Amino acid sequence: MGCSSTSWTSLPISLFLLLMFTIARQYALETEDEQINTMKLSEVLDKLINNATYDKRLRPNYGGKPVDVGITIHVSSISAVSEVDMDFTLDFYMRQTWQDPRLAFGEVDLGLPNKISSLTVGVDYLDKLWKPDTFFPNEKRSFFHVATTHNSFLRIDKDGTVYTSQRLTVTATCSMKLQLFPMDSQRCKLEIESYGYSTADIHYALKEDGLKTEQLELPQFGLTDTDCKDVIEKLDSGIFFHSFSNPYNMHIFR
Repeated sequence: MGCSSTSWTSLPISLFLLLMFTIARQYALETEDEQINTMKLSEVLDKLINNATYDKRLRPNYGGKPVDVGITIHVSSISAVSEVDMDFTLDFYMRQTWQDPRLAFGEVDLGLPNKISSLTVGVDYLDKLWKPDTFFPNEKRSFFHVATTHNSFLRIDKDGTVYTSQRLTVTATCSMKLQLFPMDSQRCKLEIESYGYSTADIHYALKEDGLKTEQLELPQFGLTDTDCKDVIEKLDSGIFFHSFSNPYNMHIFR
């Protein structure tokens, strides 16, 4: 009876130890695979910005056709409108996309069911890439949101298409005409253009449904419509492309 009792007690212990060993071994294999995959992706990212083949100081297709930069603006709120200061403040997400053939990498085979056809990477990588020098000519002040980290996104597709998204708050000038106050309507525009490139280098285009707004509400204003238009301006320094977003046709109800 003593031997029989000992045998039945040790069996569950043996199975438990075997199970623990199997799980530990499987975890070790998965961890090793993850490390290998990470190394492969790191190699891809390093090759894309190899100093011998990539110079971020030069735009894509330098000397050739201009870079098409698609823009999408998603306005989340109007935080202030001031008739005294003649300005308005809006919070929005600005998404930009362009193609840089130098960043094309095909597909990455990591032994997974699907090959990797796009890379979503930390926004720090964006500092190593060429990017359009987009700015807002009628901006008074602005800032990027950084809580809890920099509110930015970066993705690179296999054909070299780059997608970025950033959350901003911008205060921009708005030349209001108040002669009909308090039954007046105001159009406030947000101007978008390249700071240094002319139309020979960059062409901006607001993508289809590129201007989106939430259900925006302010105590003293009502949003009636939104629209966008492109303007080409000839200056002494060259011909420049402007994209005007008119997100607000505000009717003052006071």
